[in-house]
Amino acid sequence: MLLGQSDILRRIYFGAGVIHLEKVSAGHMHYYMIYKNCGIGYGFHHPESQAFLRQPCEKSNFVISDYCFQIFGICSDCRRREIKREWDVRNKNV
Repeated sequence: MLLGQSDILRRIYFGAGVIHLEKVSAGHMHYYMIYKNCGIGYGFHHPESQAFLRQPCEKSNFVISDYCFQIFGICSDCRRREIKREWDVRNKNV
């Protein structure tokens, strides 16, 4: 069995062909900002997320065992290149 298919590690897809493997640990919540164009990913902690999730879970009598929250977007460098490309196309500087 491959590690990415086990209960030991979890695959996180960062886009642009980048896969991150992380250790699965009970009760550890995972948050990522993933840049779609360049595939860079950053993990972060958000202490208010437990409060945010508590109400809908309590209403449904649902107990969270683990979760992974991924936000996809474009980094400032890639966005700057995109804006320049759009400007070049509009002004026929390509």
